[in-house]
Amino acid sequence: MRIAFSPKGGMLASSSKDGTVRLWNEGSPQSIATLRGDAQEKWGIAFSPDGQTLASGSWDGTIILWNTVANSVISRQLATTPVLQSPVFSPDGTLVYTGSSDGRIFIQNVKTGASLTPLNTTGYPLLQPNIQGNDTRTIESLALSGDTLAAGRLDGTIILWDIKTGKPFAAFGKPNLLFTIALSSDGRILAASGGGNTITLWDVAKRSILHTLPYHADDQFSTLPIALSPDGKLLAVGTCGKMQNGGCVQGQVQLWNVQTGKLDGQQLFGHHTAISALAFRPDGKTLASSSPDGVILWNVSTRKPASQLLSLADNADYYSNL
Repeated sequence: MRIAFSPKGGMLASSSKDGTVRLWNEGSPQSIATLRGDAQEKWGIAFSPDGQTLASGSWDGTIILWNTVANSVISRQLATTPVLQSPVFSPDGTLVYTGSSDGRIFIQNVKTGASLTPLNTTGYPLLQPNIQGNDTRTIESLALSGDTLAAGRLDGTIILWDIKTGKPFAAFGKPNLLFTIALSSDGRILAASGGGNTITLWDVAKRSILHTLPYHADDQFSTLPIALSPDGKLLAVGTCGKMQNGGCVQGQVQLWNVQTGKLDGQQLFGHHTAISALAFRPDGKTLASSSPDGVILWNVSTRKPASQLLSLADNADYYSNL
């Protein structure tokens, strides 16, 4: 499952492999609406700044815009490339950006549905070639802070764009598979999780590494869910606390101090399977973690569950990412 908080908090949205988008109230253990636009797997989700529009990206290259008030589809845009994921809205909510598997970032006008000229990252050399049939040009993750759009490419390259001019102004990275990026609200810190053993904290202004956090996974394609607190002080990382018979039987959430690069407090336990997604509430007071067994809302100050487990009706198979 990919999960996202509404801009003012109070509501969550989840996208899933079963093709649905679900809406949740923080105080309710059951979803309040299930949106069904098509049967395609949903690989990403994001709220508009006013919370009234939701964007999802699908496996087949479909972008769906949803009206969260009427719980209905606003528009559907089919791109020319498969897999569109990690949608983000412009600060004024008029445009939605979505990463693709061919290295382009698609832009759609929310009001008219028209597609604008995509941003293209293919001019930047690959830090590593395609691996096991995976196109390393793929834009795995997007993050936005103010007028800066950050794009994380599978090969490990991170490109920064000025969305006002539509021009890139920086590129950095390292040759590790990259799956998720997160940008602090002030744009100063960027976190990137990658294949197998890499979580990196970057100083955006200096394009330099602040910390590399220790983690190891035997599978180089293991995707570690991450989320930065709005103030950029904490990094949440979803990991497995206990393996049994080749599978994760105890998911855990770690909170890291961004400044020191050290663990901040004890791990959070509550899931019985691997953590698939994380999201901070916009005020930073609540952290949502998801896995196939449900969603837990954590009080960041007390490190205790803030509510009962949000259940996944019909035990649908959900994807991870924010």
